[in-house]
Amino acid sequence: MASDMTVPPASKRQRLAPPSPQEEKREENDEQENPFSYSAILSSGEDESADELCSDDDVSESFCSDDLESDGSSGEDPDPLSSDDEEAPAVQTWDPNPERLWEVWQIDKIERDADGTLQRVSVLWDWRPTPTSQRYRTWEPASRMSETHAEEVQLAVRFADSGMQHFREFCKTDDFGKAIIDASDNYSCMFTALNMAADAIGRPGLIPQDVVDQFIADELKQGRDLLKSCTWKLFAKLLPKRRSAGCDLVINHLKKNLIKGGRRGGRVLLELTEKDGLTDGIYLVGAYNRNFYGHCVVLRVADQGKERTIIDENKDGTTREVSISDCKWMNFFSFVRPFRVFTPRT
Repeated sequence: MASDMTVPPASKRQRLAPPSPQEEKREENDEQENPFSYSAILSSGEDESADELCSDDDVSESFCSDDLESDGSSGEDPDPLSSDDEEAPAVQTWDPNPERLWEVWQIDKIERDADGTLQRVSVLWDWRPTPTSQRYRTWEPASRMSETHAEEVQLAVRFADSGMQHFREFCKTDDFGKAIIDASDNYSCMFTALNMAADAIGRPGLIPQDVVDQFIADELKQGRDLLKSCTWKLFAKLLPKRRSAGCDLVINHLKKNLIKGGRRGGRVLLELTEKDGLTDGIYLVGAYNRNFYGHCVVLRVADQGKERTIIDENKDGTTREVSISDCKWMNFFSFVRPFRVFTPRT
């Protein structure tokens, strides 16, 4: 295990709020039953027990970040990364089996021998006794880690060869690095996602923009700039206003959240089934990158669930539709909500 750990500078940006008391209580119960099973938002999230549906209370005040830039390394908390004050896991952390107990959070350091051959990589595991604990770091054989995390290992090699000081800053210059940290710099993404969803169903005039503008202005008078940060609870206040304005949006459907807490990665969207409420159609998705900066996008489901793509906005205002696997920045999901409309009367 490495002993010369460096401490990245603390992030200057707003991060997700700590878990709610209900989540902490649930994790305490889980920990009593199994010390290596965690289901809280900031834990490894691989417990597949019957979690509650994510409530609106689970979404922090920084769902849509005021800035996706941050100092320090990608995916690292502003806390020291040394595991000196943490007990080592009682079992081996790494296992070539794809059903391994802990997921890799990131690989960011390497060791070479005298001949320059890659020998070991420093792995930051997504393993923490509690959501506020530091993650556990170990040095693992590079050849073994390359069997399951080849892209992450090569990213660490390129970082080492770059001479740059901070891993996150390097990721901004690397294609794969950008893919795992990039969310968006669209600070009004929840409102943009509504318009993209309307366009996706062929109803571009569905959302009354004057109602949206007035709602944003009213909230700004109360000291809440929704174009910089917006929670689902605040956003939901807009829905009745749209109904009164004659909008055909089915609000009761949009209030449903199909996502269960404690799951990570793009597979979350791929594993949803009709049993969960997922059918062909359009959905609003709230996702976070590895630094827990939030972004809202649109999920399109077609061909009886066989086709699933993500619709997002480009910097120039145009939209793009890509596969879920292309959105490597997606790490944690707070909601997947059905976007349904009433059929216009003829």
